[in-house]
Amino acid sequence: NLLENAAKYGVKDTAVICKVAQAPEKAELMVEFTNTTREEQVTTEHLQVAFYRSDLIQKGAGLGLWLCHEIIRLHDGAIDFSSGGHQFHAKVRLRV
Repeated sequence: NLLENAAKYGVKDTAVICKVAQAPEKAELMVEFTNTTREEQVTTEHLQVAFYRSDLIQKGAGLGLWLCHEIIRLHDGAIDFSSGGHQFHAKVRLRV
């Protein structure tokens, strides 16, 4: 869902960057998706709320990011969203 959203909401014909890393000093896996946005900054505060849709033009029920959040939380992980400089970042951290 995170990759699909990055492609769907990103600027057409721009790259979606996916980084996967494991810090040697931590038992933690990090996955991060970054895409280019039309807006300088996207509001991220409600993206993990069920049925919230930031773009009412796009199809969808507003459950995808909420489901991602719940699944990651149930696996003792965390998901964070940030935006700025015409970029949107979704970062997932999971214990390994």
